[in-house]
Amino acid sequence: MNLVNSAELTLEPQPASVSRARRWLSERLEQWGLEDLDYDMSVVLSELVTNSVLHAKTSIVIRVSRTATIRLEVSDSSPALPNVRTHGLSNTTGRGLYLVAALANAWGCDENKSGKTVWAEFSESSGRGGDPEGEGELRKAPAARLLERPRGNKRGPRLRQAA
Repeated sequence: MNLVNSAELTLEPQPASVSRARRWLSERLEQWGLEDLDYDMSVVLSELVTNSVLHAKTSIVIRVSRTATIRLEVSDSSPALPNVRTHGLSNTTGRGLYLVAALANAWGCDENKSGKTVWAEFSESSGRGGDPEGEGELRKAPAARLLERPRGNKRGPRLRQAA
């Protein structure tokens, strides 16, 4: 069975867009019977939309599609690519892309002539309630994935492992 579902939403670069995006995504996932992915995908979407609101300050286009995987995309008109940064323990920001890497099966950034698209992919079994063993535990990402440059990102430093 090869299901294809897709949806798109355009938002303005304002803080209220983050919660609107989460509600919209939850509705799509419920329509598609993918409620188990709602938590992980909503956290990732929140991080990506927040980054667009704070840094791009342009209209934001959100797409979600379901084929063999579930792909979430956040596009804006800024050419600035996401920058994974390391921060001290006292910093209160700058950890969002770590969450994206930990919760998504894959993520990356594609540059295009009108800006960029940051994307994350999930499998139907990658949500908290969808693990193959039926244990409902949060999946742990390999530490190496957190240290890799996102696919498609040709600029920007790689994170270095702490000594």
